[in-house]
Amino acid sequence: AATLSMLGEAEAAGALHEQLVAPYERLYGPDDTRTLDALAGKARTLARHHELGYARKVYERVLEGRERMLGAEHEATLQCSARLAQVLAQMGLQRHARNLQETVVGARERHAGPDHPATVQAREALAEILADGGDLDAVRAVQEALERTRVRSLGTAHPDTLSIQL
Repeated sequence: AATLSMLGEAEAAGALHEQLVAPYERLYGPDDTRTLDALAGKARTLARHHELGYARKVYERVLEGRERMLGAEHEATLQCSARLAQVLAQMGLQRHARNLQETVVGARERHAGPDHPATVQAREALAEILADGGDLDAVRAVQEALERTRVRSLGTAHPDTLSIQL
């Protein structure tokens, strides 16, 4: 299904996802990780093809299931939260996207530390959401924190450090 989606075959990819999800739900139940993984793939395909309203509903269902089964700060739950935040931002729902992404950043900092690549990536996504929402002061604060992190972990001459200084 992912390959079909990347090839631009949205309808075929969607049909295949439907064929994958139904048996998992029937065999394992709606909250089994296999079912939730299949649904997450469906949501990614929907988002990739700009079916944002539907992608949002599917991501919300996956997020609820993962929170129930795995906990709010499990890696799979955080990945789903971040993807849902991206969809919300694309839909123009900046406040909801920001709140969700800030939750992801907080969890990443607690579990992996402020310098971990997953935390840095979560902060970068937050900066994008803030910029899209026009909150330039908040973007500046996040960018400054990112710069300090990169200087600390990568040094002042690393390309990633230099790119954030632009």
